[in-house]
Amino acid sequence: MNLKPVMTTTEVANILKVTNNTVSTWFDKGLIDGYRNPGASTRRIPENAFSEFVKTHKIPIARLQKEKFFTTSQSAFFCFVSRNTLVAWISKGHLPAFTLATRMYVFKKDLLAFMEQNYIPLTRIKKRKKH
Repeated sequence: MNLKPVMTTTEVANILKVTNNTVSTWFDKGLIDGYRNPGASTRRIPENAFSEFVKTHKIPIARLQKEKFFTTSQSAFFCFVSRNTLVAWISKGHLPAFTLATRMYVFKKDLLAFMEQNYIPLTRIKKRKKH
C-alpha cells in the first residue's frame, strides 16, 4: 500500500474503515502518534507513526481493504447470543477476531464459517441489507 508521508485523520480513517472521530480519539489518547499543525487544531499522522500503530495493534490492513467486518455486538446478534458469550468464544480461540486499537471486530467470512461449523442459523446475517 502506498502511503503519503503525512496523513490527515480522515485519510487514516478511510484506510482503517473507521470514523474520523475514532482516529482523533486515538490521537488524543496517545494511541497513535502525530502532531497538530501550528496555529490550527488539525492533526497529522506521519507514515512511520501509522505503520507503527498498525504493527503494534496487529491490524490486518489487506483484509480490511477487501472484506466486510462486524463489531462484537453485531456478531453476537447474528449468533443469537450475548456480547459476553461472543467475546468468550474469541478469548478461547473459537472465533477469530482482530482489534482496531480498543475495539474487537470479526470478519464476515470468519463469522459465517464459525456459524456454519457450529450449526448456528444464518437467518439474521442473511437478512442484513448489503451496503
